[in-house]
Amino acid sequence: MRTVRPLLAVGLFLALAGFTAAQGDAEKAIVGKWQATKKAGDKEIKLALEFTKEGKLTMSSDIFALSGTYRFLDAETLEVTFKVGEKDMTQKSRVKVAGDELTVTNPDGEVTRLTRVK
Repeated sequence: MRTVRPLLAVGLFLALAGFTAAQGDAEKAIVGKWQATKKAGDKEIKLALEFTKEGKLTMSSDIFALSGTYRFLDAETLEVTFKVGEKDMTQKSRVKVAGDELTVTNPDGEVTRLTRVK
């Protein structure tokens, strides 16, 4: 479980957003599948995210899979909610989509870059 918690935090952080475009543009630009590789201790974990136009989100890696919802609070802030066990976990982050790259900045300032899956 100690390994999963940092990955959940990374995943939540990856799923959250901030944009330079208008909110409507941001909502359209984030829809699709994204992938990244993150270090978790001494291991590399592949992370996959999928945002749907209906506000649903799935996140999976080599060791876990979650589904949840997302919504833009403004053009630069995305709120994501996942159910983990009996609890809802909600996190707000900033993102920027530039072409096929999604840059996510979590509340602690950690930056992750994902690429769009074609």
